[in-house]
Amino acid sequence: MNILELKENLKNGKAVIGTCVYECRNRQIGRIFANFGFDFLIIECEHGCFDLETVADMIVIAKLSGITPLIKIAEYSYATFSKYLDAGADGFILPRVRRKEEVQQVMEWVSYYPDGVRGYSPRAPYCNYGFDIKNKNDHREFIAQKNSNVFIVVQFETKDAIDNVEDILSVPGIDVVITGPCDLSMSLGIAGDLENQILKDSVKKVFDSCKKHNVTIGNPFGDIEEVKRQLKEGVQFIWYKGDYSFLQSSQKEVEEIRAALK
Repeated sequence: MNILELKENLKNGKAVIGTCVYECRNRQIGRIFANFGFDFLIIECEHGCFDLETVADMIVIAKLSGITPLIKIAEYSYATFSKYLDAGADGFILPRVRRKEEVQQVMEWVSYYPDGVRGYSPRAPYCNYGFDIKNKNDHREFIAQKNSNVFIVVQFETKDAIDNVEDILSVPGIDVVITGPCDLSMSLGIAGDLENQILKDSVKKVFDSCKKHNVTIGNPFGDIEEVKRQLKEGVQFIWYKGDYSFLQSSQKEVEEIRAALK
């Protein structure tokens, strides 16, 4: 699924499912997950250890394989966003957001004039090294298309973000909102207590605001039954597990084999 299809599906009320790469540095990982049937791939650059060249290769192969590459950002700077965009990233997961102004700044960095300050390089990979640009009208159409198709996911995982949810969601251009339960629980003073009512109330506050502002709801998941439950609550953007989680799930099988050997 490419970025246009991803956005169209969400717009039409359909759910999309993706996963995340945390540890695997094989540049073909997007191809593998695309064959599994995932719609999007999050490349974890906040907690992952990938360098830019590896990420750039992952992006290209993911797009060629028909899976939308999104970057979970670590550093908030113009240079960071522009490099990933020039490499072909279709969008970003924005962790640790606290205030409206932070999201507004990102929107300016990822957009071309007149919407923002992103630098234009028609010879970069994201526009097929210039082969798709034939004349001035192509430039204008390309810029307009890119400005409307950078995919932005805001992750609510701080108490400040919960307190400022209405202001944050008033920023135009937010495609999806997800939460970050572990970090949010720490910020709320209940670290690791993911069943605490304070955390549940905070998440509900965010999702209620999303419905008010017509912003798509998403979440990270590690459990099928929880996915089914939240689908009934309107979740459309499903981030299901990641490379490490899928590998870890084989631990039970190893234990069963060892038990059979006794």
